[in-house]
Amino acid sequence: MNQDWPKLMKRPFTDAQITAVEKAAERDGSVMTVPDGMTPIEFSTAVTLYRSISAPKQDVKAALADEAKAIVTGARRSAYGTPEDNFERIARFWQAYFENTGRGDVKVTAADISPLMRLMKEARLCETPDHRDSFVDLIGYTLTGAEINKVDPQKPA
Repeated sequence: MNQDWPKLMKRPFTDAQITAVEKAAERDGSVMTVPDGMTPIEFSTAVTLYRSISAPKQDVKAALADEAKAIVTGARRSAYGTPEDNFERIARFWQAYFENTGRGDVKVTAADISPLMRLMKEARLCETPDHRDSFVDLIGYTLTGAEINKVDPQKPA
């Protein structure tokens, strides 16, 4: 039982209303009866609020890793192709840049892209160390780097 939600709603509730909200929040999709003295919107808001403050918080490491995994296996792959193809393309552009700026002795390969992009993200984190997206991207570049370098997922660490 979480007694914080009534305070967050900023109005008094009867014991019957509190009980109704908490019981409704513990049900999965079943029909709920709006208690007397509450509007359907207020009731729905109270149930949602109760659920959100009562739910166990996900570990930040797991949340960021899950998001990065979903991105590199879904949206990014759909938008940019496989890491092998995309990183090879980036390497060719960077190689052309170095050659056209008099530094052609540098050989950039697809395997270089992941560590270089991670360094860019680390540099950004120096400015904003709490920027969530940079951490997600760091994990994503690490995962794609493992794929580019053909890390065996079955081999023990």
